[in-house]
Amino acid sequence: MGNEQSIVRNMDKRTARREYASYFDPAIQKYRREFAAGKHPSAAATRAGDDGGRDRGVRVCVRKRPLFQHETGQGEYDVLTAGQRDVVVHDARMHSDMRNMFLNHHCFGFDAVFSEAAGNDQVYAGSVGHVVQGVAHGMAGTVLMYGQTGSGKTYTMSAIYEKAAYELFDSIDKERGEGDEDFTITVSCIELAGDKCRDILNEGRTVQLLTGKNGEVQPYPVVEIPVGDPEELLSFVRMAASLRATEATGVHDHSSRSHAICRIF
Repeated sequence: MGNEQSIVRNMDKRTARREYASYFDPAIQKYRREFAAGKHPSAAATRAGDDGGRDRGVRVCVRKRPLFQHETGQGEYDVLTAGQRDVVVHDARMHSDMRNMFLNHHCFGFDAVFSEAAGNDQVYAGSVGHVVQGVAHGMAGTVLMYGQTGSGKTYTMSAIYEKAAYELFDSIDKERGEGDEDFTITVSCIELAGDKCRDILNEGRTVQLLTGKNGEVQPYPVVEIPVGDPEELLSFVRMAASLRATEATGVHDHSSRSHAICRIF
């Protein structure tokens, strides 16, 4: 009996969390049902207002990915609940005796949240679509994708590139049909790796980041390539993605070890 107690107490907390999944998981499922029924407070309700932050200069959206097969095979279970504009992290903990368990529920509010069941069309429409429409009408817009290695950035961003390219050209074609103004679309792609910057579409040549008189930082020199249709635009984006610096990590064999910036004018 004493040896059994030592084994339990020497187990690290992460391993214990997985070992006691049969207790934690039902408690999380119960919380999800109550959350869906409105029995728990929303962090987003007091943060973003009813419009989901569309009138603000910056919106923050979150997409939850499903667990991978290798994760469930290791005994992991879903500890993230996605609401319409809330993310709840279920922190499964062990007391210091490594026998008694407790759950902490941490709720975070965002402008939009997409569950693992949300498709790419839904994510695009709820997060990026209005930005692309604004750009098509002469405004400036930026989409920044952030997440850990293996969190699904490439999967989501690839779909966003495709939908944005077609929607941008569709909107511009309509503008052309309504007036005499002509439009030229160009694309440039640069890569930031540490303190180095290079032009991916110009043989990886070194680029300087220079500050203009207006205080804006611009890369120079950078090649801007004219594109005439969505597929041509996407072909350069895909080419740039294939030329980025990659490196094997503990998550997958071809992880990008840099930041890529695609600019469309």
